[in-house]
Amino acid sequence: MIYEGIEFYNIQEIREEKEGLVLSRVPESVRKKLNPHARTNAWSPAGSEMRFCLEGELEVELLVEGTWEGVVEVFQGDFFYDRKIVGEKATRISVQPFGDWKKLRDYKISRRFSPRITRILFPHQGMVRIKDIRIRGKVKPPSPENVPSVKYLTYGSSITQGILSLHPSGTYAMITAENLGVDLINLGFGGGAHCEKEIADYIGGRDDWDFASLEVGINMLVDFSPEEFERRVRYLVEKISSLHRDKPIFVIDIFTCRWDVEGWEKVNVFREIVREICKEKSGRNVYHLEGRELLPDFSGICVDLVHPDEQGMRVIAKNLTQRIRELLT
Repeated sequence: MIYEGIEFYNIQEIREEKEGLVLSRVPESVRKKLNPHARTNAWSPAGSEMRFCLEGELEVELLVEGTWEGVVEVFQGDFFYDRKIVGEKATRISVQPFGDWKKLRDYKISRRFSPRITRILFPHQGMVRIKDIRIRGKVKPPSPENVPSVKYLTYGSSITQGILSLHPSGTYAMITAENLGVDLINLGFGGGAHCEKEIADYIGGRDDWDFASLEVGINMLVDFSPEEFERRVRYLVEKISSLHRDKPIFVIDIFTCRWDVEGWEKVNVFREIVREICKEKSGRNVYHLEGRELLPDFSGICVDLVHPDEQGMRVIAKNLTQRIRELLT
């Protein structure tokens, strides 16, 4: 989405309110039909960025509402530039053209993004309100040749949203995209990956991605029966894969978690459901990935024994990158 000459990447709707701009990763027509967790976390700009080519100075004032503080990271192409801690008190972020960006361009060492592109990565938890945008000089959105042409879409829970990663570039989805040299569309919704028909139809109806991963199960384990879980996952996989027969779709079941220690058999029932649905689609464009193979032990998990920490995010990204490469070559 383009707003005042700036691309708001992975943002589908910008709502102008008295308190500032509110960003949503899905259109309002979709958001309002989802479960409460997904409706709230759609306003969390996980994997979302402001992108622009800058001549002059740009100032952005961000306000993150909620109990969590967040980190805003600034990159010049692929190269880290700055970071700011933002929270309930508005924080002003000033970005000026990096003096040696032409040298960076001449070095030809960027993997994904041209050094011409300034990228402001939003926090991956909490709502962001942009209180003010002040532009001195000229800005324009990136041109297609300056950003990755291949897009990777992720859907899933708070783990995919990256809820406990310390910074937005440290989520497993973002690291995987970087490893593969592609761009990321993050549709992780903390507590809200309920595989609704509306989200399946929405992802299936988008034509701006080249391959996808669907992380399913953890948010439905407690409150959904195996029968309802199977019905929803089957629709999600069938809908998306049938509309995009030429695009690989990787379906990830439940990562290693506390219920493996507690011996709750339902977690394995859900995993088997995912396995069987993907098996039915074998030979097409659907691939099943074992969550316990991507995150094989508890050394990278937080104290709740559910959410990966920084180490866990890196482990998932490393193993996911390897599996995607194996299956696509």
